[in-house]
Amino acid sequence: MSSPSRWPCLFPPRIYELTHKMLEHAVHAEQADLIIIQLAETADTCQLIVDQCIALADCILDRRTAAPWPPTKDVIRVFAKTTVTGLQNSGEKIAHTGPPAATSDAVYTYLARVVVDGEAATHVFPPGESVILPAWTTAAMLVSLLPEGASTWQDHLQMIWDLETTDGINYCALAAIHSRARRRQVRPADDPEETAEQE
Repeated sequence: MSSPSRWPCLFPPRIYELTHKMLEHAVHAEQADLIIIQLAETADTCQLIVDQCIALADCILDRRTAAPWPPTKDVIRVFAKTTVTGLQNSGEKIAHTGPPAATSDAVYTYLARVVVDGEAATHVFPPGESVILPAWTTAAMLVSLLPEGASTWQDHLQMIWDLETTDGINYCALAAIHSRARRRQVRPADDPEETAEQE
């Protein structure tokens, strides 16, 4: 499969390429390949990939829910359930597998606490799932919540990565930067993740 027609700006192209690979492995239920990327990359690179996944989930949630932001817990709960049940008719392998915790409850926790409230995924999920679950959930959202005009998850991803602000800046990249800033605001000063990001 070819890469998206163009990568957004503000982050190195390699981060978008790795995010795309993670999402592709998640869609194809290639769990071992997801883990290989997680183990091969630095903690900061993995966090940048997670930031991209969070930003994509944020964009999908924002465009699929009515104002005001943030959505209520009930709205997020319905959205999480729709994400999981929508996979059943997708025809993708992702509909039949996922991380051990990839249930509608786990998707709700991810959306409510990580995407909406800005908690670090490493604080919410165990080490083995803090990268895999965001990638799997974002892939599930891309697959099960296709908007009009998108026939594949790749089309859906490209549509989000093509969104720009009125100033011509990629919307998803801004959401990723905002996600990282919020996470740093709520992180305790002695959080080991901050040390890893500074290395």
